[in-house]
This record gives sequence, C-alpha cells and structure tokens, in this order.
Amino acid sequence: MGRSLKLRVVAEGVETQEELAFLQARQCDEAQGYYFSRPVLPAQFAKLLETGIRAPISTERSAGIAAASWPDPS
Repeated sequence: MGRSLKLRVVAEGVETQEELAFLQARQCDEAQGYYFSRPVLPAQFAKLLETGIRAPISTERSAGIAAASWPDPS
C-alpha cells in the first residue's frame, strides 16, 4: 500500500534474518530493530555515525537509541 501511495516503506521491530529477508523480498525501503542493534547510548550512536563501524554495545538501555538500516547489519 505504501508503494502505491509513493511513500517510503519503513519496517520497525525486525528481530531475525528471516524477517529481514521477507521485507527485502517485498522491496521494503528501510528497517530497524534488534536484529541490527539493541538500543545504544547517545555517545555510542554518535561514534557509529562518525565511523560507520558498530562499536561494542553495552546492555544499558537508559537514554538509548535504536537505529540501523539496510543492507548490512554487521
């Protein structure tokens, strides 16, 4: 439906490779969820933006931000 309305389609809550493959097969534009990354603290997110490399992530969730997108979760 999103495509017929000329909208970008974003999936939230992707947790498995199977879910990702399903969405990619249906031309979903972007996705986010635990498959890509658990929530990260703002400083860790800034480092990801600066380097493009995922740094080790703590399990702390306070003030965290979850964000990631295609195509490669590693």
